Amino acid sequence: MKVKEVFRSAVKSVTPMSSLDAVGRIMWESDSGAVPVVNAGGKVVGVLTDRDLAMSMAAKNRGASQILVREITSGELFSCGPEDDVVDAIQKMRSNRVRRLAVIDAEGQLLGMLSLKDLALKANGTSGVSYEDVVVTMQALCKVRADAIPQWPWVNAASR
Repeated sequence: MKVKEVFRSAVKSVTPMSSLDAVGRIMWESDSGAVPVVNAGGKVVGVLTDRDLAMSMAAKNRGASQILVREITSGELFSCGPEDDVVDAIQKMRSNRVRRLAVIDAEGQLLGMLSLKDLALKANGTSGVSYEDVVVTMQALCKVRADAIPQWPWVNAASR
């Protein structure tokens, strides 16, 4: 099964100059825990999660309308293409410990998002996605990393 058969193509995005209240509003309206960040050319440059929002507001001690996306994006992007095999996308989620991948074209333009939720809803054993795939991926995400040292990465990010 290919990613294009599973992912959600109708996703809203934000820019680095968007405020976190705009991100939160999109998450609320779309019932999503992540929003892709695109630059002026439409190229995906990151993905913000609901956890990113909560932790950045706590670390910066400012309201959501006073924090810009560019202050908290890490520049790290995990993505896949629409023609990628779902098994490869699942492995990427496991190895990078992420619940969502941006689906992008060859030029880096946003096509949509693939989430663990999408995979769970598609799992049935005949689709190429099994319940075991979903559970094993979730287990990988839930493991405590031995090298996890609590940090506040956005505290001194004002220079970004």
